[in-house]
Amino acid sequence: MTLQSSLSVIFRFKKWHPSSEQTIPSLNEAHPLSLFYFSDDHLVHACEELEKIRDVRSLKYQRALEKVHRAQRLVLNTFNLVYSEMDESIKAPRTYRSVIPREDQMELEDGFSENILFAAEAISRGFRIRGIENYTDLLKHPAVQLHGAFEAVRFVFRNRAMNNPEPPYHDLVGVMTVFDQAWAKFEQEMCICYFGYHMVRGVDTIAESMNKTIEETVEKGLIKRDDIIEYDPSMMFIVPRLTLLHMLREGDFGWFCDRVGKLNDLEKKVKKLDKEEFEELERMLCLENQEGRVKVKKLFISISNKCDMLHSGHHSKEVVSLLSQVFKKQASL
Repeated sequence: MTLQSSLSVIFRFKKWHPSSEQTIPSLNEAHPLSLFYFSDDHLVHACEELEKIRDVRSLKYQRALEKVHRAQRLVLNTFNLVYSEMDESIKAPRTYRSVIPREDQMELEDGFSENILFAAEAISRGFRIRGIENYTDLLKHPAVQLHGAFEAVRFVFRNRAMNNPEPPYHDLVGVMTVFDQAWAKFEQEMCICYFGYHMVRGVDTIAESMNKTIEETVEKGLIKRDDIIEYDPSMMFIVPRLTLLHMLREGDFGWFCDRVGKLNDLEKKVKKLDKEEFEELERMLCLENQEGRVKVKKLFISISNKCDMLHSGHHSKEVVSLLSQVFKKQASL
């Protein structure tokens, strides 16, 4: 099926009725779960109205469909009210967003995007998304996972709302964490389909390399973890420089090449360093101290100049976002 078919089959949500021990909550803006209850009820009714309309080309159908999308956005907004109060350290990382166009970033960063959920619902129901039809099989499993997680949150939220809609919502963290992880997984796969594997996966690779470099240099006593956790401004420069040095030694520095140009000559020079020279260069990059052997000093200047290019121009926002995610990861350890 394609999205030109009737879309009503996508929006078939379970409707739960209160048990004898449960009551419909009063609408209270201070209680996100009461907002959820009425938003979800509105969504179910909007879907029922859509299903009654047979002419999918009619204006009536289009208006009913838009009503469903608006209702679903409201439900996601109530999810986000609960999610925003969760500890940042347990939220799924979204470093892949930093490399996609800013306009798309802004949509994804504004809570849970209804476009993403709609895509997951459609694919899980057997539809294909125009423009990325060839990726349907790749997206099917994460779409089903997200769709299922969405329904699980609806069920848990609705029961909690009918029993006690008042915060705090510590008991909802578990189901929201599963939903968050499923959301990030599907959203990342969607970004890969639209923007390319190399662009999106590359940011995960560099994040892993930065975390690994931090662990190694903290263990050596060259930098302090507290400086990372406290967002010491010097770490914004030191971490990329050290990461580039380590990646030059390992021969895997494509992410840097895409942003600062060719690095093959620099790679050859780094690989010629003996253990003592390499460690001297590490210390120099950490302390920003240029005292040392001429050969090492030249490499210090070259690596620093290359990495400092990342903090200017159109890559600066991407790098700040990336480092922020890495530092949050370190703070959670």
